[in-house]
Amino acid sequence: MPLLWIICSYCTAQQWPVQCNLQLNHPHTSWLPDLYSDMNISLELTDSSEPSLDVFLYFKIEGNGFRIETDPLSIQEWITLQPFTVTAADPDFLAYSLDPDQMIFTGISPGEYEEIRHFPEGEYTLCIQVRSYVHPDKVAVSNTLCETDWFVLAEPPRTALPECAGDIAATPLPEIHFSWDIFHTFTPGIIQPVNYLFELWEVFPDNLDPEWLVNAGVPYYSANVSAPDFTYTSVHPPLQEGRLYCWRVTLRDFNGSSLFANNGKSNVCTFRYTTEISVPLLLRPEAIPLSPRKALVRWNEYSFMTGYLLHVKKEGAGNWFEFHSDSGSHRLVNLEPATVYIARVKGYSENGETAWSEEVRFTTPSPPVYSCNSGFIPTLFPPETPAKNITPGTFLKIGAFELETSHITPGQQSGYYSGTGKVTVFFGFRLNVSFQTVFVNEDLEIRSGEVRALSSGINAWAGQWDYEDTWFYPGDADSVFTSNGHVYIISENGDTTLLQADYEGGLLITDQNGDQWLVHPDGTVVPVEGGSFLPLQTAPLSAYELEILARAMMYLSSTITAQSADSIRALCETGRQQVYSGIGQQRAVLGTTVPEEGDVVFITSVPIHPENASLSTLNNQLKTCEEDYLVQKILLHLPGELVEASSLNLFGTYLSVLGKKYSDWLKEQSGSADELARRVAEDGIKPLVRKVVRKKMK
Repeated sequence: MPLLWIICSYCTAQQWPVQCNLQLNHPHTSWLPDLYSDMNISLELTDSSEPSLDVFLYFKIEGNGFRIETDPLSIQEWITLQPFTVTAADPDFLAYSLDPDQMIFTGISPGEYEEIRHFPEGEYTLCIQVRSYVHPDKVAVSNTLCETDWFVLAEPPRTALPECAGDIAATPLPEIHFSWDIFHTFTPGIIQPVNYLFELWEVFPDNLDPEWLVNAGVPYYSANVSAPDFTYTSVHPPLQEGRLYCWRVTLRDFNGSSLFANNGKSNVCTFRYTTEISVPLLLRPEAIPLSPRKALVRWNEYSFMTGYLLHVKKEGAGNWFEFHSDSGSHRLVNLEPATVYIARVKGYSENGETAWSEEVRFTTPSPPVYSCNSGFIPTLFPPETPAKNITPGTFLKIGAFELETSHITPGQQSGYYSGTGKVTVFFGFRLNVSFQTVFVNEDLEIRSGEVRALSSGINAWAGQWDYEDTWFYPGDADSVFTSNGHVYIISENGDTTLLQADYEGGLLITDQNGDQWLVHPDGTVVPVEGGSFLPLQTAPLSAYELEILARAMMYLSSTITAQSADSIRALCETGRQQVYSGIGQQRAVLGTTVPEEGDVVFITSVPIHPENASLSTLNNQLKTCEEDYLVQKILLHLPGELVEASSLNLFGTYLSVLGKKYSDWLKEQSGSADELARRVAEDGIKPLVRKVVRKKMK
């Protein structure tokens, strides 16, 4: 959307009886009948001696050799202003005021402006003034608001394929792809969609000037198309082998405006339709990074080429990796993240091969950082084209993470593999895993099967990061240690802060940079480089598992109400007021408005003096109340978000019930579907949501 620049100018009451305000969108059209939709004008009569005032709007647009201004004698409509009442100029009145029939044209005729529907190119100034309608001389009653802008015609299309002055293979069933680059997408005033006129001329004899021919000759073929490409096939008039042809496209929008340089006409491009192909030809590759380990390289095709050779290497490396393709693109996999690569391509046919194209560089993105319970759940898809010849060291995609294979054995069916590897779950923490009969597609993504931790399992791994409380340190922490039941933080400046925090159930400390330390119940401190959960399973849920999970969502919908969430919120507000009242009393006792550094700890961003135990207890209760409210709100909206089977399936891969994977737990249970759904909601979904909230609360 265009950026809204607000120009507000006011006339002082001492000098002008009318105060005016103009809001003008940028970029805006330069066709006056449409300009009213890009502006808002409000007026206010600030002279109390006037019971009312009839006014009209005077516009003046002045630029490169032209001026367009309101003709005061032709105006037949006005606005009546009342004292100290803001009146907005309605769209109909603005449209009337900007009607070209009400304007005086200098330097450009009304007919010329009607034909081109835009201002002449260059800098121009748009001014507005409020004038009296009843005064014989139509005098000004406000100051003049002006804004300087610049109008430039949009670039016309530029031919892309086939290559200009090249050869196109003559075949019994031709299929010639024409395409052109466009540059008008964000030009103001252009009505989308646009229309392209494709025109093709036969240049005969060869010494005819194509530029003269397209302006004087009748096209051999023409067509109106809505997209920037066109395919010429055997259903169109046949092309003569050996003949020279030229083509161009003309762009105009649907309201007939000509907002394009060269009247929207592209350059003229020629080609020869022949069986005698001359090589080398020019190939133009383009590289598009798709993910940290994948990229797509594509280039212009020639119908007579039998294949293409793609070279790829890391920047600074000496050796090229070769890839063969029989089309105009190739998908690269198993690249390194955050790495610059270089690519080049050449084509070959029975008559020879092209020269190497120019080298193109591209950079793979860095791996995404997934924080614990960030709300992202990786999508699972049905199997696709199987991967072939996976070797140790290959990176596979599993959900939101990457698996680097250490040992791998192909299965009996194509695309199925077993083996071992490592999954990076934190920035620096790698989990040893094994996988048995997983399906891998051509993009090296695991689509089905299961990856298991080689340690005590995913649950045991997640358990080592369990904690019941969190603490936010508003500084740059260097280290954390415990002594005599207390937690100490040493900042990067060497300052020591004592936290009056209970780590009996585990305590997660986060500083302002996002660095984290986990304090275990035994007092040991473990640095945490990041935080992410692996899904507990990758296999899709069965129809029965989906049904129970859907019923669990229905149970939540019937038991969680907005009223219950609001009642908890009211309790939290009462507790918050008590906390802040206590802080005021604390500051009065301390005799200072800002507690001394080192005496302040932070619980839900509220400063509490360490010696004020009752206030700390009250604030801990407030934190628990806030946690309960957030849990309630999430549970209130969760069933409405997870209505599709695919969404339920993804949620189920992260769900555990009483310490077991949801699927495994359900297999061991008996009872009615509604009873099982209730237990899944109470013992699975609610604990998971609470864990999310606790890890998110500072």
